[in-house]
Amino acid sequence: MEPKKEKSFNDVMSYWAVKDTKEKDLKINKSGNKLPNNPPQQQQQQQQIINKDDNNNNNNQNTPDENQIEQEIGQLEIKQQEIENNLEKEIKERLVIKEEIKEEIKQELCKPQSPEIKREILNFYSSTDILEKEREIHEAAETVIETPPSRIPATNYNTFLYKTQEGEDEGKLIGEQQPQPPQEDEEIICSNYSFYKVTNSDSSSTGYSGVYSAQQEQQQRQLPQQQQQQQQQPKQRKQSQTDSYGSPMYSSDSYKSNVDSSSGGGSSSYNPYGIAHYSGSDNGNGFYSSESGESSTSGSNYLPGEEDDEEFFVSTNDNIHRVNVLPVEATSGCSWTNSGEENNWNSTFQHFMDLPCSEEKYKNLSNIANDFVYCADSFGKIIISELHLPIDQKTIKPLDLGGVAGGYKYKCQDIIFKFVVDTELIPGLWMYGEHKRSDERAQKSAGHEIKGLNHFMELSPLIRFPLMAIIDYRGYRLLAISSLPINKNTIVYGSCDGGKTVHKSDPAVNEEMERMAKLLNLKGHIVGANKVFLYGPGDIEIHSGLDGRKYMLDFARVFPPEFPKILSTNKRIGREIFYSMVRPELLSKSEVPISSDAFSGWQTDSADIVKELNDDTKRLSERLHYEIIPDCIKIIESSKQSKKGSSSNNNTINNNNSNNHGSNKDLTSLIGASSNSAFSSNSARSLTTITRSGSGEFSTYSPSILTSDELEEVSLNFVNVGGKIKKTEKDFSEKSLEVLKMIDFLHSRGVNLRYLGIISKSVSDREIKNLLLTEVVARVWKKIIRSRIREKMDSSKRPSEGPYKHIMSDVFEVILTTNKSKHREFWTETGKGTFKYVAQRVFPKCLSKTDRQTTVDIRSIIDTRFLAYRIIQMMNIRINNTAFGQFLSNPKYVISYKDIEEVGSVVKYPNIIDFSAGSFLFYESQRIINETDHSQGTTPVEIVRWIENSQIKLRAAARSMPLSFKVLYRSSMANILLANISTNFKESIEICKTTLDNIRRTRSKHRGIPMLLAVEGIIRLKLGNYYLFCSHSYPDFKREIDQAREKLEEALSMDPNSMNEIISQSIPLERLTFKTEVRDKALSFSERRRNNELFSMVLMMNESSEQSILRTILPNYFKKIIQIKDLSIPIALGRILGSNEIDQLTSQLPNLICFNVTNITFTPEIGKNILMMKDLKNLKLERAFFNSSNSKSTSSTNPDIASLNHFFKLLLTESKSLVSLQLNSRAIDDQVFEGNYHLFSKLLKLTLDDTYVTDKTLMGLAPHLGNLISLSLTASCDYKDEGLISVLESAQHLKSLCVSYNSNITDKSAMVISKYSNELEELYLARSRFSAAMIAEIVSKTQKIRILDLSSSLADVSMVYSLNHHGSKHLEQLYLSYTEKIGDDYMDLLLNLSSSSTLKVFHMTETDASDELIWKLFSRLENLQELKLPHNFHLPSFMEWFEENTNINGDDMMMVNSVSDQPLYNLKTLDLTMAVVSLQSIQEIFQLCPQLENFTFSAINFVDDQSTIIDWCSDEVLLFSLFGLFSNLREINLSNSNIEPRNIRILICKCPSLRIIHLRNCKNITSQQSYDLSNQYPYIHFD
Repeated sequence: MEPKKEKSFNDVMSYWAVKDTKEKDLKINKSGNKLPNNPPQQQQQQQQIINKDDNNNNNNQNTPDENQIEQEIGQLEIKQQEIENNLEKEIKERLVIKEEIKEEIKQELCKPQSPEIKREILNFYSSTDILEKEREIHEAAETVIETPPSRIPATNYNTFLYKTQEGEDEGKLIGEQQPQPPQEDEEIICSNYSFYKVTNSDSSSTGYSGVYSAQQEQQQRQLPQQQQQQQQQPKQRKQSQTDSYGSPMYSSDSYKSNVDSSSGGGSSSYNPYGIAHYSGSDNGNGFYSSESGESSTSGSNYLPGEEDDEEFFVSTNDNIHRVNVLPVEATSGCSWTNSGEENNWNSTFQHFMDLPCSEEKYKNLSNIANDFVYCADSFGKIIISELHLPIDQKTIKPLDLGGVAGGYKYKCQDIIFKFVVDTELIPGLWMYGEHKRSDERAQKSAGHEIKGLNHFMELSPLIRFPLMAIIDYRGYRLLAISSLPINKNTIVYGSCDGGKTVHKSDPAVNEEMERMAKLLNLKGHIVGANKVFLYGPGDIEIHSGLDGRKYMLDFARVFPPEFPKILSTNKRIGREIFYSMVRPELLSKSEVPISSDAFSGWQTDSADIVKELNDDTKRLSERLHYEIIPDCIKIIESSKQSKKGSSSNNNTINNNNSNNHGSNKDLTSLIGASSNSAFSSNSARSLTTITRSGSGEFSTYSPSILTSDELEEVSLNFVNVGGKIKKTEKDFSEKSLEVLKMIDFLHSRGVNLRYLGIISKSVSDREIKNLLLTEVVARVWKKIIRSRIREKMDSSKRPSEGPYKHIMSDVFEVILTTNKSKHREFWTETGKGTFKYVAQRVFPKCLSKTDRQTTVDIRSIIDTRFLAYRIIQMMNIRINNTAFGQFLSNPKYVISYKDIEEVGSVVKYPNIIDFSAGSFLFYESQRIINETDHSQGTTPVEIVRWIENSQIKLRAAARSMPLSFKVLYRSSMANILLANISTNFKESIEICKTTLDNIRRTRSKHRGIPMLLAVEGIIRLKLGNYYLFCSHSYPDFKREIDQAREKLEEALSMDPNSMNEIISQSIPLERLTFKTEVRDKALSFSERRRNNELFSMVLMMNESSEQSILRTILPNYFKKIIQIKDLSIPIALGRILGSNEIDQLTSQLPNLICFNVTNITFTPEIGKNILMMKDLKNLKLERAFFNSSNSKSTSSTNPDIASLNHFFKLLLTESKSLVSLQLNSRAIDDQVFEGNYHLFSKLLKLTLDDTYVTDKTLMGLAPHLGNLISLSLTASCDYKDEGLISVLESAQHLKSLCVSYNSNITDKSAMVISKYSNELEELYLARSRFSAAMIAEIVSKTQKIRILDLSSSLADVSMVYSLNHHGSKHLEQLYLSYTEKIGDDYMDLLLNLSSSSTLKVFHMTETDASDELIWKLFSRLENLQELKLPHNFHLPSFMEWFEENTNINGDDMMMVNSVSDQPLYNLKTLDLTMAVVSLQSIQEIFQLCPQLENFTFSAINFVDDQSTIIDWCSDEVLLFSLFGLFSNLREINLSNSNIEPRNIRILICKCPSLRIIHLRNCKNITSQQSYDLSNQYPYIHFD
């Protein structure tokens, strides 16, 4: 047999990186894909068995004779001897190299050099590295290789598939050269149009990198050359003056990326996942020593360089999470099956990403993203649960792609799943664990995948990204990613083969990467064997997809690593540079861009440049520990005191313009001084001051106080950290929110949570320390639990729930047991297996020297119950509701096994998912609010919940990206929307303040973004509006308006459209609504707020300079306003605001269509502004009085309006569109109309309510009112029959007529009304003196009547006959209060009305009809919404009859088939004025009318069970019972009662929807008290 050429080490590693075809058939069919975690000897034994099985299989197929076997054995022995000789030769050569290196070190040290250079040489030629190399050589010499090594992936660079040639024995020695296997077609997972490469082994062992499972022809041709290069490596080590690259495959020598700083050039063995030997230019005093050699001693206890006697980064050979307190459980097994169809997630997701921002876009994005996460979670849990089952029993089968790190990959529903585990690069060296596999560290790297994806996705409109999720379950982590339409030939940027080939072929992508890198503060650098200049990490990939889109992958190393030699100066740089990354928020604070590949072998530039890149990273890490962490500690400590100052006075907020001179306190004295502090005198940042509020405490609210942007960004207020609060779910939830807020704060400052232990140890405040340390302990327990669950799963090998519930019950027993002597050693000792041992290694330096003493029980310095609460949250444990309630209420309750329903999975995903869900809820809520304002004027109660859910989602999105602009902007918009609909102005003020705090914290990151400046300006405007119209504080209003003007001017100067989206929430843009009822309800709080904010905005603009951009932009928005309803000035502001301000407002509204003015002094200037409204159609002046004494006009061409007569003459002449004029004022008399009669001919609607007009005016107007369709003369009592008849004779087409409250008109007018009543749809004759016969005649002719008001008239049963005459088919409202008493005959006629199905409003008169007939009438009125019962109506007996006679089948009894069929089910308004009621009857009527909103309880006679009249207002128990029934009311009438103001406040607290309260003739409530109530509750109208 011809001898075969010996394979090189790289060829061997590449060969065993994947399984060949024959091994696939063997191993895949024999066992599951348990993740490899066996010792080397056990792996070797297993491999020998596999090879033996392979040989047996081959022998069974083609059995050779014994002579042939003996010959092959002899050949194997000869080859083995050759291998041993070659190894011995190589050992000798390496020993010679070793001696030469030692000699070089001696020569270099003998030269006269500076101490820094000597230290660099020593670090470069580290004795530790020499010893490691020597150990490797000796181990290689002692090893006799008889079988191939265990097939663990050897490289992250190249992965090949080999076909086993016929007759070739798989059990051949490694040293034997074997023929090169032929190429195999590339394996690609295809799903319809979607393609996605499957990573066999990637750079981070977490993402889908660019490593493809196909052999490349170019690599095959290069193998002989690589072998030759490897053999010449010893010679190349001597030739330091040459510049060449070794093989990109991993070898035992290639894991030293040496940076030679000699003048003749540099050379390195290219190894991208190697570690650069880097030594900073420290002075040997620790990295926390100041330049002067003095340590910081002030301000904070945090000194990173102290306690050097402890080494917390121990070897990963020990399982530090294994504790000796948790017992071991038994094992069992089970399995199940399932199947599903494929979905193309990517194409759908990208389609919706292409849409513009809208409710529809975010609705669809939210749906598909949530579906993806749900599918990934569901299938991921199945995959993890069935990890140890044989493949033929798995529900989801692994992909047949060869052996890879972490077992097999899976594909289900177009989602590719991959276990996140560590990768063995070469035998004995792991990607993350270094000397031993560390899946935990690999899982940390997986978390960076989503972090990098989030930041790139926010920045790039060109590049697209996959859907991704990380599932943590049973201690394992699974990465799920949507399939993408890419393959190995589509890469255009980055490297997919470990840096051997680096791509940069698409100019658009190159430009986009450079732009995004600059925004992220990432520095471009040269990477790879072919030395390509890239931005970002070398192993990032961007593909030009088959669908025409650009896709980015592999984000784990986007952000640079942290310099590891900080907490321990003796620690060398290790594998942590691949998983301990700096936060992007810290990266943004760097003065220079930072390289993503710092300290790694990816950097292939010259030695000087590489050292500079590493130095930049080191300086940033030092700044984190020297400056930022100490600052955070000081801010946290001062937060509670700051909160006291800000909460001491809600309305008094001082700024730099305050007159409280001498009350300022220097910031340095507040937070302490430090030589290394960011606030020290050596810092480049300027000092600022904090002003005392009125109480003497310090306030952190007003940004005008904090002149330094840096200080404005760091405000943090702890509210619920005290130990005295009750242990309820609400309290625990609030404390949890405080923890999350603190975490968000640390993240926003660029501090990783791995330093939470240091911060908790350094904080001196006992309560905050307790909170932070509890969080530290909870996170340590999370590590312990996950490790324990994983061990249990590996040992039990069954997909069941029981063992893991037992583990959690054991954990809760250890934490919550009240017997402190139990488990005391576990909580107090520091040896291996104790809690302190684990905690010190998970969070280095988290325990002080005192806490580490064995006399200190950790349970005594934390909140153990809150600890359990946090563990339940973090581990997604579902507890039985009853048991959880007992846990919250009983301090001694211990959660047991039976209380735990499920130990769920924890899913992490990109923030686009939460952002889409939050945005969809925001847009939907905004739309519903606008539609509701148009129709009803009220906001549905559920909208508040939806907006709060939107905020929860947006806060979750911000948690992963605290400085995200789009999340901050959308969250701010949601907060503004919530403040707008809040019924408590103090709550609205707090919401605005919180939003300003969030914006200030990110100001340095988003400085100069016009949309964010516009949001801040509008919030300031809202605050000023609340201060003026609710608190009636003009100084606070002025201060906020000034700041709002400054922000809006800055925003609009940069982008004139920056207010487009937010302005619609502040002013009534393009809103036109008309109410059909004559009795208009009070203006909704939302409408009043919009009017007030418009008022404030106009005042702000008019106080700006003449050159201000506000005077150019804001009028464009004002021109879009077409309706102002009820423009008025509160009485309390009468001395501050007046006609001048109304003049300023009306001058900016030229396009109004509908304008209602109430309670103002009408001046000529206001009149002129109204005349400028050329499109005005409806003008209403209510209680307006003319005053010409303050006129400012002196122009002869445009003279003043001298009177109302003059104004109406000009109005009716110039306003061509005016069709409706409503005048309701005692200032309106005959003189107003004299000489202007002919100008009223174009009017369609004329209202002259409560005026002094006489027959003279009506007769003068009559000839010109032929087009009139609506006439109202309510409460105008000076006209008589003559004037009314003249108008009726002219206006023969009236559809609405109101002549109520005038006793001067007689049946003469009634006859004319009857004559022209055929077209009437609305007729109001309340308190008229028409005879019953004339009323009946009028009614008999009103066939189209919809509204008929005969209250307090002489109408009798004949009127009902008239209604029956024409059927009254359109009748909707019937008012009969205080008319003739209704008897049984009267009631029978009402029962026969054909309008019973259309009648919505019914006011009853006094009746002596039976209860049965009344209930029958109510049952016929199925759509009845408003009911007024007559006075003296006995409600208890009425309800008693109903309760006794319903649901009984009989001819004379009532039948109710369902709840919706019961009488009065749709009732919304009930009037019980002067009725007799009892508590039980009220309860029954409210139960009968579940939709009741308006309730009149005026002058009622309240009786008890014995029918004795009682004073219901003085009975506290009775009041509370009634208020509980009123919880859904929007309007209540308590007139003529003895209720007290304090009970009104209780009522308001019980009824969150209450908007109108009537308190007429309440003797216990004075006018001043009513005024105070209106100020306290401005959203409620008090009448």
